[in-house]
Amino acid sequence: MDMIPYIKSGRFDMRKWFVFVIVLFLIACGCCKIGGKKEVLTKEGAKLVYIGKNAQGYNEYENPKDGAVLIYIPPGEFIMGSDRGDRDEAPQKLVYLDGFFIYKYEVTNEQFEKFVSETGYKTEAERNGGGWRLFKEGWERDSSADWRHPFGEKSGIEGQAKFPVVQISWNDAVEYCKWAGVRLPTEAEWEKSARGTHGRMYPWGNSPPVESGVEKCNYNVFMDINPGVGGPMPVGSFPEYPSPYGCMDVAGNVWEWCSDWYDKRYYAVAPLVNPQGPDSGIWKVVRGGSWFDNHWFIRTSFRHRFEPYKRLSVLGFRPAASPVEGE
Repeated sequence: MDMIPYIKSGRFDMRKWFVFVIVLFLIACGCCKIGGKKEVLTKEGAKLVYIGKNAQGYNEYENPKDGAVLIYIPPGEFIMGSDRGDRDEAPQKLVYLDGFFIYKYEVTNEQFEKFVSETGYKTEAERNGGGWRLFKEGWERDSSADWRHPFGEKSGIEGQAKFPVVQISWNDAVEYCKWAGVRLPTEAEWEKSARGTHGRMYPWGNSPPVESGVEKCNYNVFMDINPGVGGPMPVGSFPEYPSPYGCMDVAGNVWEWCSDWYDKRYYAVAPLVNPQGPDSGIWKVVRGGSWFDNHWFIRTSFRHRFEPYKRLSVLGFRPAASPVEGE
């Protein structure tokens, strides 16, 4: 439909012009691309429903299985690592990742409750002697601690539906992901989601977590100038300080499991395209820091690890997913 000569001829027909505008609109929506499809399949089995663009301009989807919102992180390079952090963060380099989805928020008690209700799943803490929590003497195992009692038998999650679920082992997180049709993110995916393409120190930029008395995340109860709140907060409690893609709480609140095995030398040898982590190891990677940790631990490049069976009152997870090729 060549409308330009038609208009120049002076024979303007409003109905045909309206059709022309609609055609352009449909093309602009990208109906045959990820950003415009109402439903997108993931390699892990989820069928995501398109919501729209977020405030940062990135496409968001809902996973009907657990009600989670996922953000599509487009393919491309980003700055991974840091030459000004710990030795296992170096060297800083450009790494390319394929496009992927990642949960906007950490998995909540409400979502984990649905998983347990549908599957009857028992976490490792429930099956194998509780989890670790903070005592005055330090971190110790408490046989009564589990995801429903994150700080021991006298604690609970009533009224905390939107709090991140904790006392979750890596193995527990993997089982949840299988049920929801998703997976854990690679360490590289997590880092790109948290800092964007330009190597930010924190999700919001390079400024400190507290400025002029304004807190930008839930971190460090004991060791920094921020008095903290003594535990997790509801997901999305700091909406003014998302990552460049719109991910919430990637600094502080709770540590988040990644799929990778941990190796302190891995960043030095990691491939420059879609790094997947070492083939084996003792520990699994966790990222993001928690309500207990100071400003150093919540940096976007900081790397940490726990054994896959470990479950603590500072440890949760944020799933990811890969689009089916051709979607």
